[in-house]
Amino acid sequence: LTAAPDAVAAALRGSASVAAGRVDYAVLSAGDSGPADFDAITPADWERLLKLNVLGVVLAARAVVPAMKARARARGGSGGRLVLVSSMAGQVGVYGFTAYSASKFALRGLAEALRMELKPWRVGVSLVLPPDTDTPLLARENVHKPVETRRISEGTALFSAEAVARATVDGMVAGQQLVGFGLDGFMLNTLTVGLLPSNSFAEGAAGLFLWPLFRLIGFGYTMYHDSICAAEARKKDGWAGAAGGDAGELKASE
Repeated sequence: LTAAPDAVAAALRGSASVAAGRVDYAVLSAGDSGPADFDAITPADWERLLKLNVLGVVLAARAVVPAMKARARARGGSGGRLVLVSSMAGQVGVYGFTAYSASKFALRGLAEALRMELKPWRVGVSLVLPPDTDTPLLARENVHKPVETRRISEGTALFSAEAVARATVDGMVAGQQLVGFGLDGFMLNTLTVGLLPSNSFAEGAAGLFLWPLFRLIGFGYTMYHDSICAAEARKKDGWAGAAGGDAGELKASE
């Protein structure tokens, strides 16, 4: 997916299911993370992550959408469903994931715009927002995580790849707009739903009443994460103002 756009498009359109117009579900899951401090992420790193995480998904979607629309036009029914795999880091920014979060937030905007554009063609769009998942990618990521990122991650649940795959399939078959995982996923989906329709009336009603509580919990999470970053900043840089304020001054070296 990081090859030249024309080459990627040709390869995807040449697959048997796309060529025959038989795409029921297209799961677009391409990504890498590369956690690091912002000033340690090079322009080349940014280009690589955005090319894979965003453009890779865009190119895959462009390869299958025409066939899905044509199928809906010919059959007069559903044209299938696009499933874009983002991340919880595409709902909330986390220390060390400036590039990764930017790429995964981009998929949120892509999914929302595509949902509106493809709805008249009866092509659905789901956005999957997985948490930390026990995969080789996470194992590699853990080797390079900044200490702040590692400490924040320690407070979140770890899901198996099988559990994430199962919930993804269940969510896309049920036609969910946002596919979350666990209580934290439900809370984040409620807080970040924006103008998207709810997956069901019950979910929408529950979210309406629970939003103030979730907002309060989210504020607590933010304060806790900020305190971790401030504590580590004091250890590394001697930053006197790192206790929580925006202003501060460097301690003189002793």
